[in-house]
Amino acid sequence: MLEENLVPACVVSQGMLVHANDRFWELFGRTPERISIADLAIGDERERLLQLVAPVLDAGTRAGIHFQARRGDGTRFDAEGEIVRVAAGANTTEEGTLVMTVANVTPRRRSLMELQSLAFTDPLTGISNRALFLDRLRTTLLQARRQGGGFAILVCDLDQFKNINDAMGHDAGDTVLKAVAQRISGMLRDGDTVARMGGDEFAVVVTRLGQAKDAAVGEPIPVKETSVQPGVSVGIATWPDNGDDVDTLYLQADAALFTAKRAGRNRYGFAEMRGAETAGVYIPFFEWSEAHAVGITVMDEQHQRLAAMINALGKALKSGAEREQLVVLFGELSSYAQMHFAAEEALMDQFRVPETEHHKGEHYRLLDDLLALSINMDSRSMVLTMRHLQNWLFRHIEAADRPLAIRLRQQGVA
Repeated sequence: MLEENLVPACVVSQGMLVHANDRFWELFGRTPERISIADLAIGDERERLLQLVAPVLDAGTRAGIHFQARRGDGTRFDAEGEIVRVAAGANTTEEGTLVMTVANVTPRRRSLMELQSLAFTDPLTGISNRALFLDRLRTTLLQARRQGGGFAILVCDLDQFKNINDAMGHDAGDTVLKAVAQRISGMLRDGDTVARMGGDEFAVVVTRLGQAKDAAVGEPIPVKETSVQPGVSVGIATWPDNGDDVDTLYLQADAALFTAKRAGRNRYGFAEMRGAETAGVYIPFFEWSEAHAVGITVMDEQHQRLAAMINALGKALKSGAEREQLVVLFGELSSYAQMHFAAEEALMDQFRVPETEHHKGEHYRLLDDLLALSINMDSRSMVLTMRHLQNWLFRHIEAADRPLAIRLRQQGVA
């Protein structure tokens, strides 16, 4: 019965809300009434919510929903849930009746935004971190391909920074890093990005190339009643001369930085190699290692293959591949994941591993997650997409596959 449902739920027929449980009315701040489900949403979301109904009716399946909801008093919240077609006679009397469950996910989305902010911000300096820099670099690359023009990457390293830490302590070093971050940020124009890549290394994306200006980074910085004057070495790579993907451009700038430091520090240098000479250079998002192995050969081989496919997707994202190519790669990953899950479940059944229903259910959830990620890839950052995929695979290995492997090895499977 609908009233027994622990989440807000309602019955929908021909686009009209014909019945709902008490939790539903409480969520929407309304008294029981017969209204269109469009009245639950705001603005353009009204029509979109109605459009979600038709495919469920036609296909007889279910669909996830997410929309901006409106309470009776006009306040808004983020709603998320599911629409399911119910066969006639199953607590309903009409053919094509739908049941919609919905929840307020505003707190969860707010927490996610806060986590994303933490994931993209360097905690010491408050500027972008490596993850956000790579994302912005990819965005700049895509824009340059569409609109022409050019841009540059500057990789900067403070000279003799270790001496400041050793002589004056890490607090002094932190003061210097904060000051440098502020000074670089102050020199940027709209569209440029500065990030702390780690340690005393910074990187900048300069979106509009022009005549170089003197940098003020090397001016004295007050520290502990005295001052220090750090030198800065800079390596510069430009698009499209030095590469046409994120990895190549960054490595070219880093190589130019190394050359500048070797030439005497406190200077800048330009990348000398053209992109064609470094084609194929790629920094994977993560590496497979024996630490990920569970000790069952077929499972380890398939896990390694999944990791390689995820890295291939990351390579396509970083190179600015078109959506069509990304959809194909997601499809291949999903197909292989289905095969892998089926192989695991065959082992569970063959060796009668107990208590596997939760594990099998997790496989269905993982496939749903992969589908949702492929649909929403345009609204997610490259780095968060790859982090999600990494967690998608390795958390499952640790939480479910490793215990399964222990049980299989106990039965002699290798």
